Amino acid sequence: MSCKKKDDVNSMPINSGAIIVNPVVTQDLKETVVAKTLQEQIENYSESYVLLFQEEGNFTNSEKKEILAFYQTKSSLIIEGVKNNSVRIVYCFICDESNQTILNTIEIKDYGTAEIEDHLEKTPLEALGRKVWWLGKVFGYIGDFNNNGKEELYFFELSSTGVFPAFYEFDGSDFKELLSKEDFFSVNLDTWKATNIDTENKVLTFEHKNGEKPARKLAWNEKKQMYERME
Repeated sequence: MSCKKKDDVNSMPINSGAIIVNPVVTQDLKETVVAKTLQEQIENYSESYVLLFQEEGNFTNSEKKEILAFYQTKSSLIIEGVKNNSVRIVYCFICDESNQTILNTIEIKDYGTAEIEDHLEKTPLEALGRKVWWLGKVFGYIGDFNNNGKEELYFFELSSTGVFPAFYEFDGSDFKELLSKEDFFSVNLDTWKATNIDTENKVLTFEHKNGEKPARKLAWNEKKQMYERME
């Protein structure tokens, strides 16, 4: 069947008996989805979380843009009518900056902390890396202190029993803890303070605040790829 031009249709006499069908313009009725920027994707990663702060770095050697994002669950923002500040979950996002997409997400498992007061302000830990700030206070440090090409995460964890070091590094698939549980609990910043960092031998020295116990040292074990307490 041949198609008549619009002029042909309009030129037909009214009494010709032809059935005139108005041309139908078809449109794509699908909802237009506005692509979110990379920052918007991170800020709205989950409806259950609120983004607290974020840090860029080279955490996995992906050669991509890497962002460490710290979140708090919305349900924990207010507890018994009181504002609560706490990190509940941390993700490392591997991103394609040119396409504004998140390529991979890696969780820093089992890490969380309440707001740490001024425990880190008076400790000489700058040799570990650049300072990470949260709520106007030093939250921790990020840097390649062990010189293996990946940045370690030198964070601290506040619990009901004290403030403890929580160190992490990417091992190829996940972020692993760089301290055993025993060594983790051996240095409580409520009673111990960092007094020296041996950058050559990769040793962190902590001394008892009251001088009641001998110094405790955490040394980097290259073979085990973690810190161990030296006796």
